[in-house]
Parts: sequence; structure tokens; C-alpha cells
Amino acid sequence: MAAQDAARQAEMDRRFMAAAIWLSRRHLGLTATNPSVATLIVRDGVIVGRGVTAIGGRPHAETQALADAWAMRAPGLVSRMIRKNERSR
Repeated sequence: MAAQDAARQAEMDRRFMAAAIWLSRRHLGLTATNPSVATLIVRDGVIVGRGVTAIGGRPHAETQALADAWAMRAPGLVSRMIRKNERSR
């Protein structure tokens, strides 16, 4: 049972990471000196907030995702942010 849960979680993580990478590509080369980063806030397997570094580099993806989640009134919000390595631009 634990192995199945771990495999299910790993698959969800992979899908959410792929979605974040896809979202971050929307602003590649348009964010000044900042990398184009996407942030997804996930609760119970559902995306409740998302953001991408804005054109020009500000605001950052994290603040946009938090604002998006707040607008959706996501209760009991817990987020895990993975910082993208800037070398992978």
C-alpha cells in the first residue's frame, strides 16, 4: 500500500512539474534579468494557484500564485515550492 501511494505521489509530482515547466516557457526571454519561473500551488491534488514571472521580471511567479490561490479562497493552503536552477533557462 505504501509503495502504491509513493508511486502515485511521484506521478502527480511529475505531472505538476511538467505543467510548471510548460507554464514557465510562456515568458522565456521576456523577463529581463530574471529567469522565467512558474509556481503551482497544489492542495489535495488540485492546482489552487498558479503564476509565472511577469514580462519584465516582476512580479515574481510565487507572489502571483499566492494571489491566485487567495482569490480562489483556497482554505488550509499548504505549498511546496521548488526553486528552478537558473542554469536550466
